[in-house]
Amino acid sequence: MAVPNGEPVIVLAHDPVVFFDVPARAVVTLAGHMHGGQVYLPWIGAPITPGRAPRRFAYGHIRESGKQLYVTAGLGTSILPLRFNMPPEVVFLTLAAPEQAME
Repeated sequence: MAVPNGEPVIVLAHDPVVFFDVPARAVVTLAGHMHGGQVYLPWIGAPITPGRAPRRFAYGHIRESGKQLYVTAGLGTSILPLRFNMPPEVVFLTLAAPEQAME
């Protein structure tokens, strides 16, 4: 089903690698899969991440090429059942329309 022109689009994806193919009209892409890398080192970040998405997509709010991506650390783990400095999380996001310029 196509979304009518002018209507907001929110993309839900398991793997943030789809962010490269998301159209510019999407308000935000929400993803997981990366588990924040499960291990997060200060000044380095996540040394290893699963999947094909770049390490910069491991966790958090990313703005790139005029688009927005939010990647949650989620609750589980992948491959090894451990986390270090990347606690599990449930995220609640509030999305609001941009304020209209006053005339």
